[in-house]
Amino acid sequence: MALLYPKSEILIDSETYTQANNVIDEKIDKELSGKAGQSPFLKQLRADGYMTIRDDKKNGGKIVEIANGSKIFSMMLGEGIRSFRATILINDEAVRLKKKDIDSIAEPTLRPRQIGCLADYPNYLEEPKIINATSAKAKTSWVWTDLKKCVEGRFKRSNTKYRFYSGDIYTAVAEKIQTLKQLEQRKRDNDEYSFQSEYLNIFLSENEDSMFSYSDFEKNQILENAFYLRSADEYRANEENKYHYRKNENIVRIVVADIAMSASTDKDHDNDNTVLVYMEIDLDKGTKKVESIGALNGANSIEQTKLLKRAFYEYKAHYLGIDSRGVGLTLLDTLGQETYDDEYGIFYPPIKVIRDREISMCSDSVLDEKIQREITQDGDEVVVPIVATSQSNNDMHLSFRKALKDGSIMFLKDDNDMRVIFEDKDPYFITKSAEDKADILMPYLETKFMVNESVALETKFLDSGLIKLKEARSATKDRYIACAYANQLADKIILKHSKDEEQGEVNINDWSFLSGNYEGISSGDFNW
Repeated sequence: MALLYPKSEILIDSETYTQANNVIDEKIDKELSGKAGQSPFLKQLRADGYMTIRDDKKNGGKIVEIANGSKIFSMMLGEGIRSFRATILINDEAVRLKKKDIDSIAEPTLRPRQIGCLADYPNYLEEPKIINATSAKAKTSWVWTDLKKCVEGRFKRSNTKYRFYSGDIYTAVAEKIQTLKQLEQRKRDNDEYSFQSEYLNIFLSENEDSMFSYSDFEKNQILENAFYLRSADEYRANEENKYHYRKNENIVRIVVADIAMSASTDKDHDNDNTVLVYMEIDLDKGTKKVESIGALNGANSIEQTKLLKRAFYEYKAHYLGIDSRGVGLTLLDTLGQETYDDEYGIFYPPIKVIRDREISMCSDSVLDEKIQREITQDGDEVVVPIVATSQSNNDMHLSFRKALKDGSIMFLKDDNDMRVIFEDKDPYFITKSAEDKADILMPYLETKFMVNESVALETKFLDSGLIKLKEARSATKDRYIACAYANQLADKIILKHSKDEEQGEVNINDWSFLSGNYEGISSGDFNW
């Protein structure tokens, strides 16, 4: 368009300058440079100086200038766009942009091409164009609604031109843009729903029997800072963990695990994972932050014990909750022994089952049984055994749903959102290896997997009237269960704290204004 239509002004906006600039860097600059270029003709135009690319030092974007008066320029979607004009607007990764910002800031920049001969003939003025280039997300996004309007307009409206195109990874493989091995790798690295969204361009939605919705999670996905375990090299070099440990007495950290002992050979359950959830609880505010989610498959009891203790001590947690049914029962024994971490090169002390029945997540008789199994008298009482029943599961599901609705639980942002943020904050992020990027984004990716699992669960009502959540045949619910366990344990801890606060000593002098003068009378003089 810029080459064929003189004085075209093509604005590429995005969530950040980095992402907007990438369109010019990757799709124009790189394509017109060296042997990698796709068009000898365009490369020659650039070599001849007909087309130039430069940085916009004033605004932070990039500009492609063409000798016919056209230009392509990139900007971050924000107030700085208001003073510019464009004949074509490209909203890059539109799914990450706010519709109100596009409507009120970006679209008002549009105008017809300013060509003298066209100005003399108003009936021949060209309509400006809007292009939304985006990946898919949930159907709660405005882009889904806009896409439906575009498809409808294509076939039902004649006064405005609408066009749409959707591609998928199979098309990319067929056109030799990606390989079959890349396709297989994408399937392995993503859960079913993320693969559909990221690589098949399918907008996701909850089913009619779902207890949770994408909108429930999206409004609570506000955290940008994830917790990471230190690598073995970092630990051995005595490097401090970069996580900010809040040391307020009313801050409690917990690690909660849903246990799967080994990689399953059952084709219907080959996705069983041990999942760890790292949660910070603010007792004053009654809020909970899920600061990381980790998953592993196929580890034996020794490896899992090591990982659980490493997570507990590295996070400086106050409690360790573990699913103590079946294979999880074995871990109660091994946690009560000294454990050697061969990667960190340290010994972890034994830890024991809690005695506090107010935060216990099993019946009193089951808790007594767990305590009697202990093989050591040493160790801190920090392990919370979780033995679920139909009633406790029902309560857990409802509690998790309530936390989502009232915003008392917060999660990490989507990995794609964070990739943009990392690239914008750290100019060297794009130079990192694929492995390093994967490690950095993993907690955010696991959070997305958890959201997809939760929304995919179907609500079933038992004959008793209690709720049971059932996963699809090919799916799993390990990440959801671990998060729901953590939320339930957090609620117990918050409730206990509230009770302790209410039962604290009362200063009767604070109430002297009600009647008479009670100065010098202590609360001990009353039968409370």
